[in-house]
Amino acid sequence: MQLVNYWITTHWPLPKSDSDFSRHVYVKARRVTVAKAGDVVFVRESISVKSQLSPTVYRCHLGRRTEMTLPPGYGGLIGTMTVAGKHRPIAPTDVVYDYGDLPEWFIIECRDFEPLRLPLPDLMTAIGKSRKSNPRFLDLWRIPDEHVRPLLVKLGRDR
Repeated sequence: MQLVNYWITTHWPLPKSDSDFSRHVYVKARRVTVAKAGDVVFVRESISVKSQLSPTVYRCHLGRRTEMTLPPGYGGLIGTMTVAGKHRPIAPTDVVYDYGDLPEWFIIECRDFEPLRLPLPDLMTAIGKSRKSNPRFLDLWRIPDEHVRPLLVKLGRDR
């Protein structure tokens, strides 16, 4: 039986119209430790993108680059998903956003995105941090085993 790990990844805000297409894990090539198929990933949405509320970025899909302005994000957890495969280069069929460094990123496909809401201070306490901890470490962070159950309880998902 494969051991399931739990992770938190951070996404920048997206327009609601793309949330079904763009909910995957994104990593840079140098990343050594990544989520594996079957792992559970919680998605945290940052409030801003590179310290900007509502930045203008490019949506890239099927060779088209469409300029758009992103909304401010939630700050806390916005959903959960399951890893479906290994990391791979971003393909033209993927819906992605270019924040100026798109060629550096790879995608880890995920499935079954399920929306949820948990404010950032509640998330931090559930994972054993101070309510006011800086969330920068949550770019792709494996939740230590001792903090998985408290987070699941906080989300009402403890079985």
